[in-house]
Order: sequence, then C-alpha cells, then structure tokens
Amino acid sequence: MRQLRNLLDALGDNKWHEIGKVANALGVSEKHLKETASFLSSAGILQYDDERGLIKIKENWKTLLISEENYETEGLDKTAIGTIILPPEKTVTVQDTNITNLTNQTLELELKINTKLREIAINTIK
Repeated sequence: MRQLRNLLDALGDNKWHEIGKVANALGVSEKHLKETASFLSSAGILQYDDERGLIKIKENWKTLLISEENYETEGLDKTAIGTIILPPEKTVTVQDTNITNLTNQTLELELKINTKLREIAINTIK
C-alpha cells in the first residue's frame, strides 16, 4: 500500500511522467509499474499512454493526494454539504457512518455535516 501512495505522490504535479523514471524513483521494475499503471488506468485513476511510456494521474483523483498537514484549515468552515440518492433498503457510509433506507422508496437526502455522524436510519410511519 505504501508503494501505491508513493506512486500517487510522484504523480501529484498532474504532469505526464516517463514510466522508466518513475519506476527508478520508486525502486520498482518498469514491468511492474506498467502492469500497475495499466490496472489503475482501467480503474479510471491514471491516464496511461503505453505507446509513449507515459503516466499521469487523472484530475478527479488528485484529492487522494491531499493530506490534512498539506493545507491550512484554521478559520475554514468545516461544514460539508451534499445530496445522496439512497435506493430502497440499502445502506451507504458517510464519514464512517451508516445511513440506511428502511423504506421501499428511493430517497434523496440533503446533508449538512459539521461534526462526526454516528448512524442514521430512515423509515416510514405506518
């Protein structure tokens, strides 16, 4: 898992990188990195140009690279706002909290979270 984190950190500048140079920097074989890049590309995490031997992280996955120590949080509003479409009798997890739809209807939930959630279950009154 540490090698994956190192790979993502190496690609964090959102530029194209040569497979050979990245493999050397990570201390892995080019073959291994090509296999990993191919897999991560098929999962939609990396862009992989096999012909040119280049890899790049996809923009929407750059948030994987942000850690709390890398940005200033003092004075920022830490409220999260979002909408979740929850199918009937299904559970989703948000901030390690299970949100369960106990109904037989699809629900649209609008959430505003500024503290740690524990658990939410939704049901209809009969």
